[in-house]
Amino acid sequence: MDCIVQYFVKPDNYVQPDFNNLTHVDELFHYSTLSVKKYAERCGVDYQLITEARVNHTHPTFERLDLIMNDDWWSKYNNVLYLDTDVVVWSDAPNCFEMYPDTDSFKPVHSVRAEQKGLKWHQLEKQNTILEKYDPQTLASKRFNAGVFMINEFSAKIMRPFCDYKSWNDDDSRILIRTMLDSNVPTKYMNYRFNEKMSMTGYFCHAYGLGKSMRGRPGGRRKYERLRERCKNEFT
Repeated sequence: MDCIVQYFVKPDNYVQPDFNNLTHVDELFHYSTLSVKKYAERCGVDYQLITEARVNHTHPTFERLDLIMNDDWWSKYNNVLYLDTDVVVWSDAPNCFEMYPDTDSFKPVHSVRAEQKGLKWHQLEKQNTILEKYDPQTLASKRFNAGVFMINEFSAKIMRPFCDYKSWNDDDSRILIRTMLDSNVPTKYMNYRFNEKMSMTGYFCHAYGLGKSMRGRPGGRRKYERLRERCKNEFT
């Protein structure tokens, strides 16, 4: 049996409830969880929405590390797909569990955006972060966004001793990238269409950065209106 999991825990009782200026959009959360439940049904896998703290570190965004630190998942599931609650799964998305069935690798999503960035960008981006020890060539090819990944018992146990999140003062994506690189866990990258930013043509549309975009530029609002219109057509 496989599973899709999302975490939604209110930030009020965390040490840094305003961490990284992360925002929540109720309507987007509704469409995300609705679309993911439907996708789980199509794939024939379980769906879980976790609403209570398990990792309880800094901010709810770090609750995804529960999948690395908690063995309870593996008494029931072979592969677990993690999705942020601002990810919308379109109705034509293929079954990723059938495409990536193995249980002996960590499976993030290949980032075309990171690969297209120049080495100078990666050199600057890593400064004063926990990725600073890695060369820009490695980061250009290995970097991924932590909003979508698949994990299993084999990869979780390899990564766990290297996931020093309590002493790393950094964001969730960099913590997962550092853990993956330090542990040398076998890795298989999923197709980039499983995590495309504000995409109407990908399999999974990830609206990360939406709050900042909507506040900062009219284009952000237009992108959200397109997303909202498609969600209404597909899920209502």
